[in-house]
Amino acid sequence: MMYSSRIAVYKACYALGCFASDVLAAIDQAVSDGVDVLSLSLGGPSRPYYSDPVAIASLGAVQKGVVVAFPAGNSGPSDLSVFNSAPWMMTVAASSMDRSFSTIVKLGNGEIFHGASLYSGKSTQQLLLVYNETAGEEGAQLCNGGTLSPDLVKGKIVVCDRGNDSPVERGNAGKGEVVKMAGGAGMLLLNTDEQGEELIADPHILPATSLGASAANSIRKYLTSGNATASIFFKGTAYGNPAPAVAAFSSRGPAFVEAYVIKPDVTARA
Repeated sequence: MMYSSRIAVYKACYALGCFASDVLAAIDQAVSDGVDVLSLSLGGPSRPYYSDPVAIASLGAVQKGVVVAFPAGNSGPSDLSVFNSAPWMMTVAASSMDRSFSTIVKLGNGEIFHGASLYSGKSTQQLLLVYNETAGEEGAQLCNGGTLSPDLVKGKIVVCDRGNDSPVERGNAGKGEVVKMAGGAGMLLLNTDEQGEELIADPHILPATSLGASAANSIRKYLTSGNATASIFFKGTAYGNPAPAVAAFSSRGPAFVEAYVIKPDVTARA
């Protein structure tokens, strides 16, 4: 296959953020250079179109025959959370891929759940599960630094809530680092009901997997039975299944500025 498209790149954002004047200058220069498509991976709080300089500049580009694409934002799954909602913009939602990084979690009671992880090491044996007060001090359910007790978690699988705004560096994989440093042998990362069934495959440094809300609720219930155990199996990459779906974090419409504007317009792989 021959590729004939030319890519033009315009720098409009810096360490301190994106100033409207720089974004407008980039749009004007791109239009002047004769680009066919403008893709701007930026956004901010919604405001009336007549007072939004980027929306006005993008309208000028559209009037010159340029297709202008903006991201919908990453504030989902709440409604009215979409950014870049002007009718003349192509507002693009994020989606998953047509492949998964599969894991299987088997509980000691025989229940089986499917998760996701980029960890590619060996599977675990059936190991004791610890969670919250059985893993450490107050707040241990989030597996933040300093909350896990090595005496309680050593050689066990630690159950951690995914949480929303974790202060742990490097995101969910950072929780795994906390578990490993405390002596844990593995980690189950549980979604909340709000996070739903979205599975995020993280690059963990120990046997670990994320699990959806329905599996998480079952596991939390199982933990109350006492002496709960689990094993984690890593199945590698599966292609073609499931089909791409809208990502849970992708912002939803309708537009906050004008509710009659249905956004996003399309979805594409994140």
